[in-house]
Formats: sequence, structure tokens, C-alpha cells
Amino acid sequence: MKHASALGPIAVLASMLALGACSASEGGGGAGGADAAAGTGGTGGTAATGGVGGSSGGSGGTGGSTGGTGGSTGGTGGSTGGTGGTDGGTGDAGGDAGPTSTVSGSIVGLISSTTPVSGMKVCVYQTPSIPCVTTGSTGNYQLMGVPANAEVLLEYTKTGYLSSLVTVKTVVGPMSIGQFQAPTTSEADTFATMVGTTIDTTKGQILITAFQGAPGSYTGQDNVTATVTPKSGTGPFYLTSSMLPSTSLTTTSTAGIGLFANVSPGDVEVTLTHLSKSCQRMGTSWSGTTPTASKVKVVAGYLTAGAGLECP
Repeated sequence: MKHASALGPIAVLASMLALGACSASEGGGGAGGADAAAGTGGTGGTAATGGVGGSSGGSGGTGGSTGGTGGSTGGTGGSTGGTGGTDGGTGDAGGDAGPTSTVSGSIVGLISSTTPVSGMKVCVYQTPSIPCVTTGSTGNYQLMGVPANAEVLLEYTKTGYLSSLVTVKTVVGPMSIGQFQAPTTSEADTFATMVGTTIDTTKGQILITAFQGAPGSYTGQDNVTATVTPKSGTGPFYLTSSMLPSTSLTTTSTAGIGLFANVSPGDVEVTLTHLSKSCQRMGTSWSGTTPTASKVKVVAGYLTAGAGLECP
């Protein structure tokens, strides 16, 4: 996976709901939520006849947290008093949903990174309120309305490919996370066999990446080691420059890629360390406890990418 740029630190996303005005009077309905015109309740019955009380109060205002409260009672009747006005409308719950990000990227093959993958479904994991998109013939996608200044999981799925997740730290406005090299299920099975294991669908897999050079012109970084905490599963297994996993490599090759197999689901921390260079965590990776550590969410049946390192 190649990142096009390194991005700034995360900020905590916060939003405030406007508090709707509340008013109660006999016979009349209450005021609507903030931002809307106040509704007018019905008139209570007269003392002689005890008429029907007020109708509903005003509609809630757009962006208000609650609508106004309706009148408490109708007019006082002779034999029977009128029915009081009903509650005012409920305001719109949302208000300003906060800033968003438009996340773009491209998906290519794992072995042949020059071959785009079309028809790959791209979603924000377990967030149905954000519409999914599908890659076109160039393998590119653009996902709109993603919460800004947040840690999100992008989900890539297509029949014949290993379901994958990418951890992304978003910014306000447009951002690119570069290329993702998607493995097919047959490639994943072959890789597992080459390192003496099989893929356990009740566990998750982790892809790590290390880069060197300037943003926008990254190449793979060799001589990087990886550890996962808490430790589970097997690995790391580093890929050779020919993009094949090896049991003899003890650091990344110039491919800059490594794998952990069959890791227990949950949040883990992956630390990447170069043997001599001073490097730092990729700007789009989730923050870990050290400058070279990334938080990674492991999900059963998925490959999770996002633990990245960038070196000069």
C-alpha cells in the first residue's frame, strides 16, 4: 500500500446540540426548537361550554434539540373543561454534524501493483449512514461524507479477494491515502502455505508497510522490524523484493512489506523499527503509544492494513 501523503495529527471530534426553547401556557402550544418559528397552539374552550383544547404546538426547528412544550390545559368549561394543547414538535436531532473528509485512493493487485482492481466495494466499516462506492476501471475511488479528524476503518470487499480493512486518520476536506495492494483469496492461501500455516477465519491478519523518500514518491524501506502487542498468531513474515513471503528474512526487504498471520481479534499495537534510521509512524495511521507504533483493529476474517512507517 503506497500513501500519497503524510497527514497531520488527529483532533478530537466534538459537536454541540442547540437547546430548544421551552414554554408552557394554558391553551397555547409551546415554542418550536431553536432556528424555527414558534408554533401556535389552539384556543381552549369557553367557560360556558368547555370546548376542545388547543391543537399541537409548533414544529421543532431545524437543528434544535427539542421542540417546545405544548399548553398544559384548555379553557375551563361548565360541565367539562376543554382538553389542553398537545406538546410542540420535536426539533431536528442533528444540528451541524461537524466537518467531513473526502477520502480518495486506488486499489491494485498485490503481486502486480500496476494492475487496477475494478468492482471493489469501498465502505466505512459498519457505518451504513455513509454510502459505499465501487472502484471503476482505473481502480480509483472517492468516499464522501467521512467524519473529519477521526480514526476510521475503510472496508474493501470483492468476491475472490481477501476482505480487507485500512485504518485511516482523517483530516478536514479532501485527502488521498494512495494505493492499496489487494490480495486475492488464492494468493492469501498460497502465502500462508509458503510460511507453513493456514488462514484461520476466526482470526485476523495484519499487513505492515514501511516507506522511504519524500511523500508522493515513496519506495519500500528495508531493514525494518515489526512487533505486535499483545502478541498472538505467527509472524512477522517479511516479503522479498519479488513480493513473496519468506521465513528466513528477519527484516523488511526493499518491498517494505510484512505480515502477521492469525492474530486474535481486538485492538493491538504494531511497532515498526528501523535498524539505523530515525523514522516515524505514517501520518494516516492510527496513533500508538510511541512515535513508531500504530494502533490496529484486528477483525476476524479480515486483513487489516494501516501500521505504517516512513523514513527519510
